[in-house]
Amino acid sequence: MRKSKKINRLEGFAFPKIYTKAKSERRRGPGPEALLKRQILEWARMQPDLFLQTISIGMIPNSRGGWRSNPTAGCSDLLGVCHGRALALELKSKTGRLSDLQRVFLEQWEKAGGIARVIRSLDELIEIVGEIRNKSQKNPSA
Repeated sequence: MRKSKKINRLEGFAFPKIYTKAKSERRRGPGPEALLKRQILEWARMQPDLFLQTISIGMIPNSRGGWRSNPTAGCSDLLGVCHGRALALELKSKTGRLSDLQRVFLEQWEKAGGIARVIRSLDELIEIVGEIRNKSQKNPSA
């Protein structure tokens, strides 16, 4: 407590957000993208023709006790298959933006013949899966 009071007395210092926000304003618990991921995975488990796998991105421990960046940075949050079609799903909040690495990954996925989408709600995924199901019923060989 005293330490933060001393820090706040410094003038001309750009305070990190964590010091300037009141305790009640700090975000607690999972963010909107984590909640969306949980919702999507729960729904996907009930779909016999859909398989989704989470891909963990972040920092990886190195041999010296520190951290290094993950070599799979940019990979979509969920990879899966629906009726033989490969899916890459990048989950974003209503205001979330793709990084350059994520954009490149999705473009390459589509160039290779997969379905790559940015998903902002469960309804968007349900619509995409519905389209895949309709196409596979019309053309079973595809």
